[in-house]
Amino acid sequence: MQCHPHTTMKLLIPCSAAASPQAIIHDLEYAGLPSQSHALLLLPKRHHAMTPVLEIAQLRETSRKAHGYHPYEQLLEIDEEDKRIRAALLDHFPNWFIEFESDERVSALESKPSQGSILEAARAWRADMILLGSERRDRSRDSLQSLSRIASEAPCSVRIVHPRYQHPDAPLQLMAYIDGTEQSVHLIEGFASRPFPRNTRLHLMSVVSKREKEIGIIHQMLDYFAEHLRQEFPHIESQIRYGDPVEQILHYVEQQEIDSIFLPTTSAPENARIQTAILVAQHAETTVEIFRYSKTSRHSAH
Repeated sequence: MQCHPHTTMKLLIPCSAAASPQAIIHDLEYAGLPSQSHALLLLPKRHHAMTPVLEIAQLRETSRKAHGYHPYEQLLEIDEEDKRIRAALLDHFPNWFIEFESDERVSALESKPSQGSILEAARAWRADMILLGSERRDRSRDSLQSLSRIASEAPCSVRIVHPRYQHPDAPLQLMAYIDGTEQSVHLIEGFASRPFPRNTRLHLMSVVSKREKEIGIIHQMLDYFAEHLRQEFPHIESQIRYGDPVEQILHYVEQQEIDSIFLPTTSAPENARIQTAILVAQHAETTVEIFRYSKTSRHSAH
């Protein structure tokens, strides 16, 4: 297995007009991304200052009834908000190229891009990764359905940001779930090509339902991956657990205080792997990256 660091990555970041970008920025600092990445910020459709007076009144009244406040003044200042988000990203990632795209599918009162627009932009732009997240976990039905659809239908990897507190001197704790499929191989190859901190601790984990003959093969596979990743990750360990994959992953993540979980999957919604990944992403108290390999993927160099 020979892997080479990539030089760029295309990141699609759907932004909420009301949310601070700090949660995603904090997570990206530990995501092992190349220094020269290309980010597309997908924004809610912005309202224009030339809106007729009647429509302004309607906007204010609708907003007052629905939200209890008047966001119109915020909408007029949205250009400054866009600049603030871009400036915050460039402050942490000075070599990134950042551009904006407006989601025309939603009304001016919507606070975030639509699911369809996110998926459409990812396909058209040939994104390597979609970044989802906010500073507060939202387990509402609409939020979970949105996550499920994007994770199932996205043509690329999806990183769901739920950053946990990390002491500055503590090593980064990453967990990669290995299920014995070809996607697991691509996941490991992608790991070796990403510039994580040298003191990162990598946990390779596999879960089987019963003590069957396949256990020997899984042991060999984990040993093989660990050996080939040891140069990039001197602190690496592997283990096999028995039982339900979702339960075992969540238990291990809490026990080991894992900062990011990496799960291999495909684009098939009915596939058991994507269902496992979605359930983990919905319940884990940390960042989850649903890794999806494609032939055009820039961050799966091999």
